[in-house]
Amino acid sequence: MKYARITNLLSLRIILTVIALMLVVGAGFYLFVNHIVLDVIKEETASSSLINEMRAAYAISGILLLLAFFLLIYYLEKTIQFPLSRIIEPLKSGEKPHYKGINEFESLSDTIGTILDSLQSETRKLNSIYHIALSKRGKEIY
Repeated sequence: MKYARITNLLSLRIILTVIALMLVVGAGFYLFVNHIVLDVIKEETASSSLINEMRAAYAISGILLLLAFFLLIYYLEKTIQFPLSRIIEPLKSGEKPHYKGINEFESLSDTIGTILDSLQSETRKLNSIYHIALSKRGKEIY
């Protein structure tokens, strides 16, 4: 399990390094890929600028990942939380939900509505049986 985690982390680091170096390759650096070992060859004086550019690339990659994460959260809020709240609100007030939109949530809303109708029908039947029993033998029950 640890080996798979380390491999995944190394793969992610290699991908980010390749992205960072691809940004730098356009500036005149030579990129050699040799069995997942990346060598960048240029004058030594340029190595400090290379390090700064790689740090900037890592920072940009991190910011883009954070932005993607927040966009994913927003998307999930819009597509899951909003429809569920439109189904839950009528249920809190004792009404049937009437959601229209995403097919799966429509089906859930219709199923909940059918279950509520069935429960109300059964409750009416039990109440009528109770009232009949009460009227016929009211004094004996109490």
